[in-house]
Amino acid sequence: AAGGDAAAEGGIGEEDAEDGSASAQEAAKVPVRPRPRVLKSEDYIRRMPAPKFQEWRTIETLTLALKEKGAIRPYVVCAGLPYGNGEDAFLGMFRAAWMTRPTLRVIGHGLNTIPLVHVRDAARLVRHILEEKPALDYHLAVDRGDATQRAIVEAVAKEFGIPYDIRSVSVPEALLAEMADMLTMDLRLEPSPLMQAAPAAVEVDPAAADATAAGEGDAVAAAPPGTAGGAAPPAVGEGAEGADCGDAVEKPKAFRWWCEAGLAANIHAVGGEFCRWRRLQPVRFCVVGAPGSGTAELGAMMAERYNLPHMVLDDLIEEIRNSDSETGKLVRDKLAEIEAALANPKGNGPYFVPSAVLAKVVLEAVATKPSLYRGYVLSGFPQFLEDATELFLEERPAPPGTEPVVEEPKDKKGKKVEEGPKMIQVPRLGFLPDGVALVHSPEESCLARLRAKDLPEEQWMPTFKKKMERWQKENADGAAGLADFFQTKISLEPVVVNEPVPPPADAADGGAADEGAAEARALTVDYVFDIAACELSAKVEAVKEVNNLMPPPPGPKGMQAEVRREEVPTEDEAKRKRDEEELRRKREREEKLEQIKRDELSKLEKHSEPLRQYLMSFVVPTITSGLVEVCRTQPDDPVGYLAEYLAAYAQLSRKRSKAFRGSSSAASPGGSVGAPGV
Repeated sequence: AAGGDAAAEGGIGEEDAEDGSASAQEAAKVPVRPRPRVLKSEDYIRRMPAPKFQEWRTIETLTLALKEKGAIRPYVVCAGLPYGNGEDAFLGMFRAAWMTRPTLRVIGHGLNTIPLVHVRDAARLVRHILEEKPALDYHLAVDRGDATQRAIVEAVAKEFGIPYDIRSVSVPEALLAEMADMLTMDLRLEPSPLMQAAPAAVEVDPAAADATAAGEGDAVAAAPPGTAGGAAPPAVGEGAEGADCGDAVEKPKAFRWWCEAGLAANIHAVGGEFCRWRRLQPVRFCVVGAPGSGTAELGAMMAERYNLPHMVLDDLIEEIRNSDSETGKLVRDKLAEIEAALANPKGNGPYFVPSAVLAKVVLEAVATKPSLYRGYVLSGFPQFLEDATELFLEERPAPPGTEPVVEEPKDKKGKKVEEGPKMIQVPRLGFLPDGVALVHSPEESCLARLRAKDLPEEQWMPTFKKKMERWQKENADGAAGLADFFQTKISLEPVVVNEPVPPPADAADGGAADEGAAEARALTVDYVFDIAACELSAKVEAVKEVNNLMPPPPGPKGMQAEVRREEVPTEDEAKRKRDEEELRRKREREEKLEQIKRDELSKLEKHSEPLRQYLMSFVVPTITSGLVEVCRTQPDDPVGYLAEYLAAYAQLSRKRSKAFRGSSSAASPGGSVGAPGV
């Protein structure tokens, strides 16, 4: 990788260095710029790295010089920026996209070409070199993606579902950003001749392909879904038969690509590798309860703990009804039918949106990229058994031999009626929650939350009464309610949260007492929900490793063993605990800010080291000698004297440089002069 990075540093375009701050609108007005010429492995003799990579080129030269010793056959593999598996080159970009952070940027116009290579393809080239032992000493390990900076950033953003437009920043603004020097290179490289050979068609065992995609063994003929390695890539010479090799030269073995088309074309597979190697997997929570209960409040706590998308049923319905999709039209029609039924006192319904329609709305919401990669918190749905069945179960054909023995159906004439395969309800895989919380809220609390929305009661009160009546009937003691459904159907024991009953209002105390009681009760409810969030987190993390690139959530995992759920703290105790929690969170925020400052200072020192080295090597010695001369002479105009000194020194340096080049040419008249490097 040293040679690739060195060439990249020398290939930064001057136009990018002159770019000002560009917005998304200005990025559309991109000037036309010529693309750099494609360089081959044979052009390595012309490379001219930047000063910070000069030592790397020296190492390459010393390595290739070992060929003259005879005992060692050296090779140099110059790789593009590596990606895939556990590589860290694009870790910051992928992490920001996975966490949906608003930090993805394009430096300059983003039209510069960045040479890339999948780490598997680089490893296969090394293996090919060891097997073939080619005559060429220097090999370029790059894919054929020929991708620009903007194409790479936009592909990553699209794969992880970034909801904002990618903004452009100027090169000076991104000077200290991570990987800024690499992302601003402009270099086009052609893969090594060993990577040009077209592979023969080989049948791939699906099981072997799956094992290879999971990182087990070496992937030679298989590739993950979405990559170019699964099919024969386009060859440069139409296969081995079209190559002009000579009788004495053995035809090169086929090179099987893993990501021939590049990062942008295989972003889905590379995103899967990023999650697999970082052990990132989605975590899903479901918070259910009566209409108007505190499901949204508890769901917001869980979403904040794990940085997950929070989906509230009412918000999803409002969003989908305002869309032009087929589901939006269906929701609008059902809501219109409900409004008409409520307006007619003699009508018989419908009073609820059908469970199948609500399940379709939720399934479309959780099918977004952030939910697929990170997970979700679903609040307020399902409310009834029919909702849960539509959402979490699906019908599939029963396995042979498991159908119950029943009498075959017959028509009125006694003839047998042919039926399709027996269907059974099974859990919907890839969607089931990892943890469930069941919130029991008093009806007074539910009404208070609904009244706080400042909506006319005639709009929601009839529906609320019917939903509450159905909820109380299905979840009564001894009834097969939602708790029994989660335990028996999807083998999940929900965390039961009992919201405390609000104290009776006392008219003699006045408004101030009512406000104080309401504030104390809010603290108590928050405390109960905080305990429930800790208990739900502990139950999920006990059976599943939750890794979401964030620090562990606050609160002990054994909270349910230390605090009895039946004990509700007093108002003073709840206020004291709330103050302690606020103080602890303030300390954590301050410590996090200090850590960020230290990290930024470390990055600043790391990125400024090449600048300091450059100044110490080429600028500081000359200025120091000039200052010494000023101190020794003490002229009347020290600044003008120093300027004349530096001008005279620069002129003398140019004369010495010309004299040195002239003497070198005279010493080797038959030698070849290298062309300008990359």
